[in-house]
Amino acid sequence: MQSQSKRKRPVGVIVIAVIAAAGGVLSLFGAASVFAGSATGPT
Repeated sequence: MQSQSKRKRPVGVIVIAVIAAAGGVLSLFGAASVFAGSATGPT
């Protein structure tokens, strides 16, 4: 069992990691725009 987990990661784990990273980057940009005052809409 240990040798198989070392061989290759499941595709689902990679997809979830990529989506989580993209969401984190987008949230950082959104927070930066709000703090900079360039965000549109009611805040």
